[in-house]
Amino acid sequence: MGNRMTDPATEEQKAEIAGFTVATVLKSVKTFGQAKALLDDKANLGKNIRKSLKVVEPTEDVRITAYKKDIEKFFFETYGQTVDLSNIAFKDSWAHFMVNPSNLTSDGIYEKFKKLELSASKYVNDSIDAKRSGGKAHEPTRPKVLYSFGHKGGDEPDKDHLGESYDQFSVDGKNYMTINEYMLTYQFMWWKFKTKLDKKGWTRTSTLGSDGRVMNGFSNGDWFKLIWNFRVGQHSVSGPREVDVF
Repeated sequence: MGNRMTDPATEEQKAEIAGFTVATVLKSVKTFGQAKALLDDKANLGKNIRKSLKVVEPTEDVRITAYKKDIEKFFFETYGQTVDLSNIAFKDSWAHFMVNPSNLTSDGIYEKFKKLELSASKYVNDSIDAKRSGGKAHEPTRPKVLYSFGHKGGDEPDKDHLGESYDQFSVDGKNYMTINEYMLTYQFMWWKFKTKLDKKGWTRTSTLGSDGRVMNGFSNGDWFKLIWNFRVGQHSVSGPREVDVF
């Protein structure tokens, strides 16, 4: 079943929070003049409402600061690597985050499953990096230096993209996890939440191997599995994971 704490907030949760927030704001607006002043400056309406509620504007979201510290600790414990995220941007509109350091190879990331006491296997015994180079290999352009990205989380691929093949999602103008981003996300979610992703379906990455087939990842019992599949492959419980690269 996984860890519900990593799933996106439900519409019911959002509605309950919104109802409480609206009631609190309305209580703070007591006069016609106060309401008019707020509405006359709609560009700064949110900021001015927070000011009227005496909300202290944080320099960085507390949730994001804590998430950064967890990621830094993950890399130190798992990769023996110091990652400084103090000046790396995270967007608070995303539920979850990860970073991809520039020095990591696909094979190097794959080897760290053992460090996390996770069994891992590949459908083909080739080097993943070799599979990612030459021939028909392809994946979206990413920064050459350490970068961060946001994603929706959830135990399974994004609900709004379930059933999509690589040929469908790769041309819709959005960003989706590469094989490295997916393996790092899988490892971190296990390290932080002790949940294994994709027990029902496969995450289809935006990385093609040199033979032109798509790299996919999933859980099979206690194992993390990598498998190469056709670009047009579709299944109702499989699909990509959207990312926002910061």
